[in-house]
Amino acid sequence: MIENLRLVPPSENNKNRKDMSGENNGWATLTAEKAREICRLAVSHELPRKEIARRFNVSEATVKSIRVGRNWKSFTEDLRNSHK
Repeated sequence: MIENLRLVPPSENNKNRKDMSGENNGWATLTAEKAREICRLAVSHELPRKEIARRFNVSEATVKSIRVGRNWKSFTEDLRNSHK
């Protein structure tokens, strides 16, 4: 018998779901702090994308994804908006 399960609508189930964004994601290789620094460097054009990638041991594609908001969006949105 399973006692810790109950039938609930999807909306209630979503409320109980664990946040898996950012560092909570088991596959994350960056911290929010590092993602913010990557974004800051990328949007300011302080360093070339290749150098940022080398410095943080990530791919250039990851740097671009952070810069454009595809990855780490909620953690870096303020940085991207300040350089528009």
